[in-house]
Amino acid sequence: MNTTTRIFKGRSGWQMESAIELADNRQLSVLTMKRHDGRLITSASVGVHDNGFIWHRVHQDFSRRLIIESVRVTEKAVGTQHQQALNDIDSLLAEITEFYENETA
Repeated sequence: MNTTTRIFKGRSGWQMESAIELADNRQLSVLTMKRHDGRLITSASVGVHDNGFIWHRVHQDFSRRLIIESVRVTEKAVGTQHQQALNDIDSLLAEITEFYENETA
């Protein structure tokens, strides 16, 4: 499993993103960032590699909010919450596998 993680400052403050390569040319993106309401959210979505882009089909590809917290959004808080989500990556990957198996059934 090839994983790339980066932390950066975006327009809404600190953000952390992990990209995990999956089967069938898919990629899982786990993103932690400040929401418009000020809360810190970590979400997961799956997209398909196509011509150098990642395409996410709304209402067709896997997408889920993992953690939402009302905390001060600092670099440390972003990293801690993101790592908390990644600590449970095995169950998330199992959920994604089941999601796509049911799609083809």
